[in-house]
Amino acid sequence: IAAIALIAMLLMCLLGGCRPTQYIENIREVEVRDTLIITEPDTASMHALIECDEAVFRQISRMIKVDTVVVTNIFEDQLDRFGEISYIKNVIKTAIENQPKATLCLNANNPNVVDLVNSKSPNKIIWFGDKDAVKTPDILLKKITHTSIDNSEFEVSTKNDKSLSINLNLPGEYNINNALAALAAAKALDIKTETAIDSLRNVSASFGRAEKLLLKNTPLHFFLIK
Repeated sequence: IAAIALIAMLLMCLLGGCRPTQYIENIREVEVRDTLIITEPDTASMHALIECDEAVFRQISRMIKVDTVVVTNIFEDQLDRFGEISYIKNVIKTAIENQPKATLCLNANNPNVVDLVNSKSPNKIIWFGDKDAVKTPDILLKKITHTSIDNSEFEVSTKNDKSLSINLNLPGEYNINNALAALAAAKALDIKTETAIDSLRNVSASFGRAEKLLLKNTPLHFFLIK
């Protein structure tokens, strides 16, 4: 699944009051059996949060059953590895079919993600996106009120909540989209929207993703973009 470290960090913050979290980052094929089968579980953890490489999501889905699956997007940025975007879609679709009881948190704006499911899918689905989404979002981005190199301010609503404002200490619309995905995951885990938003307000960039340094009194911003 195309989860990234930032999404993982957001979700860990959302679960912060629940004594999570075994965080298993960026699992690739050579690591799958050692990480998921041989490693002894941390009995103090109530949740395992897995950031998974797209190529092995299907393999992992046969080994474990999960409560929630988050798919942020499927774009053409991985074609150097997979050749065809249809291959990535089929891998993720098969993995989802192996998890019929999982709640799916899916990007309603991304047609490739929308294609992963149909009316016969047994899963509960929580859609996130904006007013131009292909599917009606359960977590709706109503408007972006401010963006800068330091932060983003925007309003969201759910089907049961009034409009709520979020000040996210991260720049860029892609981070706003990641925040929507995190709110969808929070909803899937029965975390109150207000609690989730309070957690998002305290999120900061993970190390190496967005750094701010001062060089001879001049602020410098570094962003990892790949």
